[in-house]
Amino acid sequence: MPNIYTKNFLLVIILSLLAFSVKSQTLRQQQNMAKWHIPPANYSGITHIKDNLYAVVDDKSNSEGFYLFRIDINLKNGKVTNVERLSFLHPDETNKTPDKADCEGIAYCNKTNTLFISHEEFGTIAEYNLNGKATGRQLIIPDNISRKHQHDNGGFEALAYDPKTNSLWTSTENSLKTDSFFTDQSGNKRQALRLTRFCADKLISNGQWTYLTDPPQLNDKAKYYTHGVAAMTILPDGRLAVLERELSVQKKYLGSKCKIKIYIINTTENPVEKTLLTSFTTHINPLKINYANYEGMCVGPTLHNGHPTLLLINDSQARAGNSLLRLKDYIKVIIL
Repeated sequence: MPNIYTKNFLLVIILSLLAFSVKSQTLRQQQNMAKWHIPPANYSGITHIKDNLYAVVDDKSNSEGFYLFRIDINLKNGKVTNVERLSFLHPDETNKTPDKADCEGIAYCNKTNTLFISHEEFGTIAEYNLNGKATGRQLIIPDNISRKHQHDNGGFEALAYDPKTNSLWTSTENSLKTDSFFTDQSGNKRQALRLTRFCADKLISNGQWTYLTDPPQLNDKAKYYTHGVAAMTILPDGRLAVLERELSVQKKYLGSKCKIKIYIINTTENPVEKTLLTSFTTHINPLKINYANYEGMCVGPTLHNGHPTLLLINDSQARAGNSLLRLKDYIKVIIL
């Protein structure tokens, strides 16, 4: 008969295995879309339309518009089983300058069967039909968060639609020129972002809250560094989920990291209350090369066990790199 020490040891092993199982089921391993022959691009935003149909934007495409994707997910375990990139849909009259299109975020509005796309370079959020044609409608951006107050490459990225309230949500990626850093009680400097809600019918803002980023954790003395809100979505239960991203790319790439944190937001408080849903970090180092800069997030299908999913897509800078190291276009599923 086993003694008490043996029992305790077995209990620890069982609990450890259970913890590992829960973690592995919650955070699916990212998958390289090249296995499905998806062309390289700068995939910066994703939204679910219906069934296995999604719309994806490329922030360096030659014109404004979006790709249609078909993404199949195993409803038993949440694994992506197939990805297909379909047509690129865009207006007849398009801006052909790559650095001017800058489509960053995309959100499907089921009430009007249209898509809204945020254009970071212009500081605008415009509406398109499912054929890619501009409807002529744009969100009326409040002056206090308009383009003149935004830093270059720090404007509107995140975009989400709430079907229950017929509202659109957005935030600039970084703090505005007019907003100073917030210093918390520990002396950490945190960015103060403007989380803004719009009525999708009237296109006007009907609420604004302060979102405080976490204290920086990565080395900001790097070849490229950024920290802010890159994506958001509305969960099936109506809660707002925000993806906060911090990345540090080193001069010789080794040691580069991208830290992803997904928060549930409570807007009854201002600044908003943040509850961590999940977090993970991708790396470039000799032992692990899984670096992925996730910029797009949307709700995926609900699994057979009733658990909803989140679908993330990363921007590989069109698979930037060299003969020794090249970034990949990843897709990732998170089971809630």
